[in-house]
Amino acid sequence: MLKNRRLTPNMVLLVIAILLILFPMLSGNKYYLRTITTLAIAIVLTSGFRLIALTGQLSIAQAAFMGVGAYCSTLLIMNLGWNSWICFFLAGFAAALTAGIVGFITLRIKEIYFAIATLALNELFRLIWVEWDTLFGGPAGIVNIPSPDPILGIHFGSVVSFYYIAVLLLFSATAMMLRIERSRIGLIFSSIREFDTLAASLGVNLIWEKVKAFMIACFFAGMAGALYAHLQHFISPVDFTLMDSVMFLLYGVIGGLESVWGPAVGCTVMIFIPVGLRLIPNYNPVIEPIIFGGILILVMRFCPGGLVGLFQKLVSDLKKTESQKGEQEHAAA
Repeated sequence: MLKNRRLTPNMVLLVIAILLILFPMLSGNKYYLRTITTLAIAIVLTSGFRLIALTGQLSIAQAAFMGVGAYCSTLLIMNLGWNSWICFFLAGFAAALTAGIVGFITLRIKEIYFAIATLALNELFRLIWVEWDTLFGGPAGIVNIPSPDPILGIHFGSVVSFYYIAVLLLFSATAMMLRIERSRIGLIFSSIREFDTLAASLGVNLIWEKVKAFMIACFFAGMAGALYAHLQHFISPVDFTLMDSVMFLLYGVIGGLESVWGPAVGCTVMIFIPVGLRLIPNYNPVIEPIIFGGILILVMRFCPGGLVGLFQKLVSDLKKTESQKGEQEHAAA
């Protein structure tokens, strides 16, 4: 029974992977393909936010590290002519290296103070991109970013090709998060969040472990930023704002930060709600922040563990009810 339970996440991942691979063949709707591509990028960034939160820290700068990856990849390709696939990985390493440097300075402070520091960091990066216009293009940004280089004669640039790249990145990030969740590293991260003093007394290097989580999360944020730059063929400082970082926080809280599936659930619900609402005649998107705020309030009030936590609670209550019913029937017999 325990073995099957451990295999369940892999089986779920496999089923979802098959469905996503087949989706373009079943539906040629470019709007939905583009929406799922955006969804995949959002899940990668929100998963990184959750990984940082696993160590007890709250980062409001994921959009900034996404921007670091986007600008790094774009500048290397357009100014130096490097291969775009190499630049994808270099974008991730650039974001991770930046996170490592920043992390060793800021991760010595905890909780809300670290959140405020990352909030300021997000604005600092945005101002650098705005003011240093000779390198980053200033407020106007960088245009005409090329599509990824061909591989074995396969050309990239269509909506379908970007969809598959995003899905590949999504499953790479999710597989990594699942691996961390089940490993000694994940146990250390959780112990730091719950009992950091006890963890330190047992020999855990708190700063290094927090920096490690920060760097892993930002590596995938940087790669997501590089993909976003090629997808849009244009980037500017307004693409990586503080509000974007707050939205990743919102997605994580609504989905649930206790489960590795929380970011996927939160992003899917919050991104597809507007898609569904826009099918309503005379719908005004201006009210979307009110809707998001209302959902957040309801989740925090009635299911603080997020939607995944609510589902797990319902399943647990159902099993308990069935178990009690079985015991009563056995006693009556």
